[in-house]
Amino acid sequence: MREETFWQIVEICRSEAGPDTEHVARLLLRRLRALGENEILEFEELWFRAQDEWRPCCSALSTMTPSFRFRTGSCRTDDRSCAE
Repeated sequence: MREETFWQIVEICRSEAGPDTEHVARLLLRRLRALGENEILEFEELWFRAQDEWRPCCSALSTMTPSFRFRTGSCRTDDRSCAE
């Protein structure tokens, strides 16, 4: 799975679910069920890589902004000011 495809799946689910993280998770699961085994494993690899990239960014943001909540998906790797 290309990284672009991974982010398309994530963004579609996020836009459909809005701020409801439980709904995002259900939509992701539904989409993953439609993929082949290799694609699911590749998605998982990209998911864990993205989480590793989010951690430093989200930690920094949480110290600067007391109301920052990671669970809302406010921090993403495509935010270059955060990732660099």
